[in-house]
Amino acid sequence: MKDVNINGLVMRKGDTFLMGVVHMCNNPNEWIEPTKFIPERFDSNSPYFLTPGGQKRNTYSFAPFTGGHRICIGMSLAMNISKVILPGILHQIKFEAIDPNFEMPYNNFYQRFSHTFNVKASPRTA
Repeated sequence: MKDVNINGLVMRKGDTFLMGVVHMCNNPNEWIEPTKFIPERFDSNSPYFLTPGGQKRNTYSFAPFTGGHRICIGMSLAMNISKVILPGILHQIKFEAIDPNFEMPYNNFYQRFSHTFNVKASPRTA
C-alpha cells in the first residue's frame, strides 16, 4: 500500500517480495548443522531440537508450506503422498543390518532405538 523501511530494508510500493523457504529452513541461527539431514531435530528430547545457542527455535524457522491465507495449495497433496507413496516405495526395499550380531526388532508399532546401527539397502525380491 505504501513504501516501508524495516530495519534499513526499504520496500517500495509495488516491489515484488519473495520468501526464500530454502534459506529460512537452513538458517544457521536456528538450526544446528543446518545443511545436514537430521530428523532428530524435530524430537523434543534431542539436542538438535534447540537452536545452536540452546534456546527454543522460532515457530516459523521451519515452514516449507508457509501458512495463513497464502498457505501452499500443494501442502495436502504432499502430506497425502508422504503417507501413501512413501510406504509403497519402502516396501520395495530390503533393509539388512550390517553387524551380523544385531537383531532387527520387528513389531507393528513405532520403534524408537536407543542407538544407531548401519543397514544395507537392496531391492526386495519376491
